[in-house]
This record gives sequence, structure tokens and C-alpha cells, in this order.
Amino acid sequence: MNLIGVGLYTFQEAARLTGTSAQDLRRWLKGRAYNAPTSGKHTIPPLWRTELAESELDAVSFHDLLEIRFVKAFRKSGVSTPTIRLACENARHLFDHPYPDNNLPQSLAHALHALSQPSDHSVCHLRDYYPPNTTDIEWIESLVPQVQ
Repeated sequence: MNLIGVGLYTFQEAARLTGTSAQDLRRWLKGRAYNAPTSGKHTIPPLWRTELAESELDAVSFHDLLEIRFVKAFRKSGVSTPTIRLACENARHLFDHPYPDNNLPQSLAHALHALSQPSDHSVCHLRDYYPPNTTDIEWIESLVPQVQ
């Protein structure tokens, strides 16, 4: 796997940048297995196939960091993880892209924002708020309070 140009973060860094616990991040990105007293072993898959899934790195990619922000916002709004998993799968299929929300055209973000206003939700494109030379750390840290 070529990691040139792939932003890498430890789970602790990703937790700090997204305001999410490292435990939740691991569960969302790596899945989990557990034993139920009455029905035996169960496996819950990750919410999506991460950019580093083929790697042995115990890290979070920049693209996955952005996805985590969406998951956190959905969870904060009461959306269940199975529903989020299904939404992730459907969006990837619909847009034919592994990270559809990270590549949302600015015009589509504006249209989704207009559609979401009656329900007190909003969609924005990062270019509406940050100049192109803004570092990842700067804009992510500035957005953390909004999803906490």
C-alpha cells in the first residue's frame, strides 16, 4: 500500500480531533466481536471499509477522519449504528466512490443545505468557511466544538 499523500493519525489523535472516544473509533473502524450468553459469538463489522483496511497500521487516515465526523454527528442526533452502516453503503453505491461525503461538489452541498433547512439541519462545504491553504489540523480543531 502506498501511503504517500495519505494523512495518518493515531487513534488518540483522531479521538482528540473529532471529540470521540478512541474506543468508539476502534469499534466504528475495526468492528468488534463479543460473546452473548444465550446465542454465542457475534461479530459486528466496521461501519465502512477504511482506507487502511489492507494495511497493518493501527491508525486512522485523513479520509476516515472526515467520515468519523459524519458518524459522530449522526450518533449525536440519535441515528443507530446499523442505520449509519446502511447509509454509508448506499452513499458509496450511489456516488460510486469510497468517500462520497469528502468529495461532495460545492454546488451539491449548497443544494443539500437548502433542502435540509426546514428540519433545522445544515450542510456546508469546507470552502465556504476555510481558504484552500488551511491545514487539516486548523479546520478540524475549529469544528470539534460543533459536534460535541
